[in-house]
Amino acid sequence: MTRGSAMFAYEPAWHGLGTVVSEAQTSADALRIAGLDWDVALTSLEAVMPDGTRQPVGTHRATMRTDTRLAIGAVGNRYTPLQNREAFAWMDEVVGGDNPIALWHTCGSLKGGRKVWMLAKLPGHVEVTDRDVLEKYVLITNSHDGSGAVRLFPTSVRVVCANTLRLAIGMADRAAGQDGLPLGLKLFHTAGGLSRRVEKARECLGVIANAHEGFGVVARKMLAKPVSSEMVADTMRGVVSSGTLEGIAGAGL
Repeated sequence: MTRGSAMFAYEPAWHGLGTVVSEAQTSADALRIAGLDWDVALTSLEAVMPDGTRQPVGTHRATMRTDTRLAIGAVGNRYTPLQNREAFAWMDEVVGGDNPIALWHTCGSLKGGRKVWMLAKLPGHVEVTDRDVLEKYVLITNSHDGSGAVRLFPTSVRVVCANTLRLAIGMADRAAGQDGLPLGLKLFHTAGGLSRRVEKARECLGVIANAHEGFGVVARKMLAKPVSSEMVADTMRGVVSSGTLEGIAGAGL
């Protein structure tokens, strides 16, 4: 990440990189400020053989940034790039077009543009106590290297770097529903994938709002439950032994 490859509203990130602005941005402004106004193109792949000759790789193509000509991934022939501006415009349509209910709060790219995130802030907040207030965000993640689909899901994590991005994704994965699918919505890099999913994403946004409120209810119930030192110790042992937050449930909290 460099100073021109991320945008943060109100507060700088811990690493001091990126551009800090005094208010949440519209999609067009966020795209420009974060330095994400570049495109991804597809180009042919060749394999260099031991004798120095080159053979085309017909099953895959390379993704390439058109501004820097940096090759950033190898993808299958069905892969269709989702340009950064398309992801922003799509989310604008989902949350309300010219009068969005969410504004871009942070966004940036990692690993030379191979991965991109966009964090929108929803109105209001979740208040557990007057000293414990969580903001409501919707995170969109995208990759230009073929490593994953576009994802949209709720989070209370303010994503500003690779570590906080991994934290938000990990928490969403652990919050999978009864069907075993990760929380939120996935969009695959195929032709027409976005236009067919706008209405589904609007429905998902309503679920996201409910998820935030539901978390607040659970957190307040947990706050009201007396906890002894022994219960805390049992909980920590459960978390460590299971490797996930499910250990909390096993300890009776």
